[in-house]
Amino acid sequence: LFETSLAWMTVPVATYLASGEEPAATGSEAAMIVPYKAYRAADGYLVIAAGNDALFRRLCSALERPE
Repeated sequence: LFETSLAWMTVPVATYLASGEEPAATGSEAAMIVPYKAYRAADGYLVIAAGNDALFRRLCSALERPE
């Protein structure tokens, strides 16, 4: 678990070291992966994580939104 959390810190640490500005909290989002977060729905939350082009195409197909 420690190694996983450390690996996820590489982008915020690099951002801080490059700019000197402390990165803002992002909640359930991942800064370099879009879409990757929890979305509020009428009956709770839905987590959408499409971390590469193939997964994003499958997500668009499942949502019937090919555009």
